[in-house]
Formats: sequence, C-alpha cells, structure tokens
Amino acid sequence: MQRCLDSVMGQTYSHFEVFVIDDASSEIFEYKKDSRVQVIRNAKNLGPGASRNVGLQRAKGEFVAFLDSDDYWDANFLKSSVTALIKNPSVAMAYANGINVDENGKTQDVRRNQIKQLDRILPEILSLHRHWGTGGCLWRKIDIQNIQWITSRTWEDYAFDIDVAIHNNSIIGLQETLVYYDISGKDKLSERISDDLMAQKISALQHISDALCSSKWRNDGRIKKAFRYLIVMNFLASSNQDEKQLLSHIFNRWNGFFSRFLWKLVLKLPESRRMDFLELVTRVYRKQMR
Repeated sequence: MQRCLDSVMGQTYSHFEVFVIDDASSEIFEYKKDSRVQVIRNAKNLGPGASRNVGLQRAKGEFVAFLDSDDYWDANFLKSSVTALIKNPSVAMAYANGINVDENGKTQDVRRNQIKQLDRILPEILSLHRHWGTGGCLWRKIDIQNIQWITSRTWEDYAFDIDVAIHNNSIIGLQETLVYYDISGKDKLSERISDDLMAQKISALQHISDALCSSKWRNDGRIKKAFRYLIVMNFLASSNQDEKQLLSHIFNRWNGFFSRFLWKLVLKLPESRRMDFLELVTRVYRKQMR
C-alpha cells in the first residue's frame, strides 16, 4: 500500500485527489502525509468492484483511475494518460502498457506480452482478451459516472469495460510502459480456483450477455464466436450442474437453431465423450478467434 501511494504522490502531474478504500482489512491504514489522500473504510468486506464504486461515487475530477494496492505507476503515468485524453476528447479511456514484477520490483515479463495498441474495447476484449490491466487505465468521468462495477470478485473488470463500451467504445493506447503489476502475492484472487469463484465468473458472464443482448452488439459475428468459446471453456471447467445449466442457457442466446440443436445433442452424450467433443470444439473456436 505504501509503495502504491508513493507512486501516486510522486506523479509529475499533481492535480488530483486520492481515495483509499480500505475493504474492511485486518489492519487500520492511515495516511497523513498529504491532504489530497482520504481513507475510507468499508464496514464489511465488499470486494473489488463494490469498493471501486465507493471511490467513484466520491470522485469529482474529470478523469478517474482505479489502482489496486499491490500495483503502482511510473511517475509519468498520469501526465501521459491525461494528455492523451485531452488531445482525444471523443475517447472514453487511455491505457498504458504494463510490466509484471516481483515484490522487489524485479521485472518478470511484459504484461500479456501484447504490443498492439487498440482503439476500441469491443469486440476485441472478448476475442483477444484485455490488452490492459485495471490499474493501467484512465477513464473519462462523464463516460463512466453512470456505470457501476458489479459485485463479482472475478471478471468484474471485463463487465465494467463492456458496460462502458456499449455507450462509448473508443479508447486510445499509449506507447509507454507505465504500470507495474506485482504478481508475487500468494493470495492473488486471479490465482485462486474455487467453486465460489467459478459461480461468480458465470454470474459476470451472465451480466455481460444481458448487456450485449440489449445493445447493437447482439448480432455481431465476432461477439457470437467469442461467447461460444467462453461458454465451452467454462463448461469444461465447471463441475456444478446448476452452473452448467446456466452456461447452456447463455450459449443458446448466442447461437442459431442448428447450434442449439447440436448443443442439445452434446449434452445427451456420456460425460467422457462429451468432454472429448467439447475439447474438439474448443480447438476450432480458438482458430476462429485468431
């Protein structure tokens, strides 16, 4: 937390306010070095999405960033991203490249090892994944002030980005590498696999499906292919029958009659043969998404 805040307070662009959302942690955090920093403690643990909503509701600036406590910025992150948004008034977000580091700041690898700079969120976010980390984005407040982070503790970032994209899909990627993501922690949410997290991921997928089905993206071919791939992959990963049923429901929303008929046949296959078939389908979808 100290490293994170020091990186914010050391920015070359200094006109900002900071809200530290203490999500009912076991230790009381205080920061008295700078009056621009306000610490807000949740009465109970809300998770990342709901905690970001707490800060977003209080933010008064023209631009907003969400930075997790184990990540930190290069000194020029705000200057470069603010400049990009000012020069490009129609875009909703500017994002910077990032580097994965250990707890000592030693570089491990380039985050997601992606160089291509995107100028839109959809449909690439579902077909190519996120080219940015949450801490590497600076959002235009007017484009996100009516968007709420969902309460899921996984894939809440995908849901937020897509909710914004439905209203303003334009973004800009910076050439600089300006964000550092500490991947050394043993309690990383993204690395924990549990039935609860799988249920929350499927809930996030349901939210995304509902949002896109109510938008102009409903009939986009790449979105349909992406959802087929996502559903098949998560169907293979889930061992819960209720989750599989919900995934089947989402799958049917994004496919025509023949695909739905084929999916019903697959579900009638014995478990061993079904998995072999779905793994074959997954390989086909991977080729389609490239």
